[in-house]
Amino acid sequence: MREMNRIVGFLMMVLISTIFVACGATGSNAEQKGKNNLDGMTKSMKQLTEKQNMINDNRGIAAIGVAIAKNSRPDILIKKARLEGINNLSEAQRLSVQSWTHLFSDAIGASENSEESDVFRTVINSVSSNLISGIEVRDFETWSVDNNTTAYATLVAIFPEKLYSSIMDELKKDSKSKEKNLYQRFQDSEASKEFEKKINEFKETYDNKY
Repeated sequence: MREMNRIVGFLMMVLISTIFVACGATGSNAEQKGKNNLDGMTKSMKQLTEKQNMINDNRGIAAIGVAIAKNSRPDILIKKARLEGINNLSEAQRLSVQSWTHLFSDAIGASENSEESDVFRTVINSVSSNLISGIEVRDFETWSVDNNTTAYATLVAIFPEKLYSSIMDELKKDSKSKEKNLYQRFQDSEASKEFEKKINEFKETYDNKY
């Protein structure tokens, strides 16, 4: 939420500055256009933030990136916004690793400071970092700041089901390893079945809503 407020605050400063400059030149019509641009930006950011929060609240990893430029090609702006989104993922990743570790520890009856939890934490960190390196733009919004300036806001995300399946694949790779043992213990737990059900419910709700 703090990240979203920072982005919106910055964009509002840009838009308000544009409104003042435009008003000095063309009067009330430019002021109304600037207000419309501000309304469009607020609506766009609200929708992207809702999606971001829904993904993060369900143990996915998501963040928003914004790029603003004059006379720039759309594909270049989207790439810039994607890179900023990736830079903004660190906090979401930290919270996701924390949440996954808590889930796994509870499921197998281990302390979060135990060796088992350390193994989980290492695997989850590694898996999420690898996925982030190839993360895709899941959605984007665009709006005009003025006649020559365009803004793009992108949502970059790893959905919970992708993260979950990747963690499971990593845990079960070596049949003789500690990870394989933990994989089996988690799969045998009631929490595993409950969480798989929640993941399916999340996917259905997200797809239907957006």
